Amino acid sequence: MRGNNSEIIRGKIEDFCISMSEKHKRIPRVLCAILIMLFLYMPVVSWAQQHVVILSGQSNMARLDYTLIMAPMLDAEFGAGAVEIIKVAAPSMPISQWISDTRPMYLDILQQFNQLDASNLESITFVWLQGETDALRQSISYQADLTQLIQQVQQDISPYTNFVICRINDYQWRSPYWQLVRDAQVEIAEALPNGTWINTDDLNNYAGFNLLHNTPCGSQILANRIGDLAIHLIGQDDG
Repeated sequence: MRGNNSEIIRGKIEDFCISMSEKHKRIPRVLCAILIMLFLYMPVVSWAQQHVVILSGQSNMARLDYTLIMAPMLDAEFGAGAVEIIKVAAPSMPISQWISDTRPMYLDILQQFNQLDASNLESITFVWLQGETDALRQSISYQADLTQLIQQVQQDISPYTNFVICRINDYQWRSPYWQLVRDAQVEIAEALPNGTWINTDDLNNYAGFNLLHNTPCGSQILANRIGDLAIHLIGQDDG
């Protein structure tokens, strides 16, 4: 994914100029000037950088409407259509739905991703919001499971994928299994060179109660936070 078209074109221009200079002593300077002008303008016209943001998880991700805030943010920053958003999320899904032998949720991601034109692809950002079901089922393997999922994405999609992990909220903060999932998410995100995490503890409060699901307002705040981080990570990739 990191190899980019501009480097390929530049190399071909140089090869052509060298070839021409060996045959015609006076032509190369003019031809090279023309080719360089074309090279400068073609990225704007036909080789605009493309980015993909993948949103995946269970109910709190399923309830997130990225079209209201997040998508307009990305369009404003990178241009309309420059960022393709893939969303695969469904309520009550354990992480096994992404890493088991059948792994239907993960295969859905791959199917949608493989339908994209990857010729101009510059960055991929994977946003994860899942873990409540595993915590409620008292899973003790979440850290290994999430690590496996990240390795799958790096292998099947791109080793340069950015990761944004939304830590599950504080609905069951007294549960050691709930805390185990939260701790694993933070530890994994902070260990990734291109990873980060989002605190969601302030997004699920309604009338003084911490709910399992984020409030509608909380979901849009989360969409804004994801958009900000995606812009930052994509900007790093472009740099």
